[in-house]
Amino acid sequence: MTDLFIHAEQARQLKGAVLDRVADHNQPWVKRAKEIALHLAASNGEVNVEDVLKIFPRPNYINVNAIGSIMRDKRLKLTGYTIATKESSHGRRIGVYSLKN
Repeated sequence: MTDLFIHAEQARQLKGAVLDRVADHNQPWVKRAKEIALHLAASNGEVNVEDVLKIFPRPNYINVNAIGSIMRDKRLKLTGYTIATKESSHGRRIGVYSLKN
């Protein structure tokens, strides 16, 4: 059981490192998407990545994995989950975030 926990933690750390690297390579777009997420969270009380992408879609030249970096912001906190409505998301669950106090 301990080995599974260690591997899961290593996987989380690796995923975080990959998302950080993708964000760095797509920095201007990710930065603007984060600004929109923060604005929506302040205005509406909560936000999810689909809300951001409706306002600021990902251009084709931006790596699709950059989307995963949008909500990785120390000013946001995960408050729950919702089901994605975009057809290509196949009804997966996505995080709902609000501003940290």
